[in-house]
Amino acid sequence: MNTPYIYLKNVCYSIKGTKIISGLNLSIGRSEFVALIGENGCGKTTLTKLLLGILKKDFGEVKIDGKYIEKYKLHEIGNKIGYVFQNPSYQIFAPTILEELSFAMKYKGNDEEIIKLRTEDIIDKFSLGDARDVTTYNLSQGEKRRLAIGCMMMNESEFIILDEPTLGLDAELKINLMEYLCDINKQGVGIIIVSHDKEIVSKYAHRIILMKDGRTNETA
Repeated sequence: MNTPYIYLKNVCYSIKGTKIISGLNLSIGRSEFVALIGENGCGKTTLTKLLLGILKKDFGEVKIDGKYIEKYKLHEIGNKIGYVFQNPSYQIFAPTILEELSFAMKYKGNDEEIIKLRTEDIIDKFSLGDARDVTTYNLSQGEKRRLAIGCMMMNESEFIILDEPTLGLDAELKINLMEYLCDINKQGVGIIIVSHDKEIVSKYAHRIILMKDGRTNETA
């Protein structure tokens, strides 16, 4: 296995005395493609928020890229790990697709021509051309989801976590999205998908990790 990019040892997390994550151990390599599965309420989303530093563990160790998570500032974790919410409306703020996609690269001071080329590439790959002139508020849920994922691609994150990425997509768009994720994974970007889509999980994930009662078990 690759040197762990994500590492958890005996991690516990509780809310008002109720254990949500209990003695969890997990190691994921820098360029792995992992599916996290399990019933609703088993702790999947809580785990991803612990990895992002949004939630603070009660006990145990969490490391990102070999460094204890406490050593990072929240925005530093965000620069390393891109996250796509199950409800993409939570993370879309710009009025147009072009502005939303280009924001991160403009903020970092990238060349305008490079930004334009990458933006057009993402619009093409995620079939957003027909919605180019639609305000983001009026996009469909499927379009918003594709836009949110496209923004993570623009940001060139080292690792990406996607919560139910295929929800609301038709069969063709599902395949297009997953093939694109496979392509960037081959380029060294690590991926975790949280999903109930058994067909997608079995076809594309290198590892399948089942969460139950706040712990993980390998299923494949």
